[in-house]
Amino acid sequence: RYTWPLWPVLLVLLVMGLSRVMEILRAPAPAVRPRMLATGLLLLAYSAALTAWLRPRPDTLIDRPTTLALFEWLNSQPGHESFRVVYESPRIMALYGGIPAMTPFRASSEVMRRELDNKRITHAIFGGGIVSQKVASFPDTLRSLRPAWQMVYENAEYQVLARPGPPLLRSP
Repeated sequence: RYTWPLWPVLLVLLVMGLSRVMEILRAPAPAVRPRMLATGLLLLAYSAALTAWLRPRPDTLIDRPTTLALFEWLNSQPGHESFRVVYESPRIMALYGGIPAMTPFRASSEVMRRELDNKRITHAIFGGGIVSQKVASFPDTLRSLRPAWQMVYENAEYQVLARPGPPLLRSP
């Protein structure tokens, strides 16, 4: 996606290269050159399209059975409409899970407690394997908070910790 601005330049260079090859091959008549160029470009476009079509689709979070099981479990819980979670991919959680989410972050225990309180986070979800090293300490810091967060769900890939006590209400 980041190379898209360069594609016109690459196309011009490709056309120049094909023109040079045709000059070397010395096409029999000037009228044949544009046809050869068009044929070459069509073959190139066809091969690129075929390569893209045959390439296997990359695995995504939503394709994983463990992620789908996690979303099903979350949505089957009483009061799930009021859940707010910390999750490695908040957009996926909001779009497919229907639950507001924020990404894990690195902070001291006090800063983390304050931020989780301000955002009214009710659950923290760990696993999935894509959390960056910057926030790898998040689960340990969260577990060190008192009162301790409790594990309420686990599958082969994910662990869900719930905030102890009653749900937090937004202060006026």
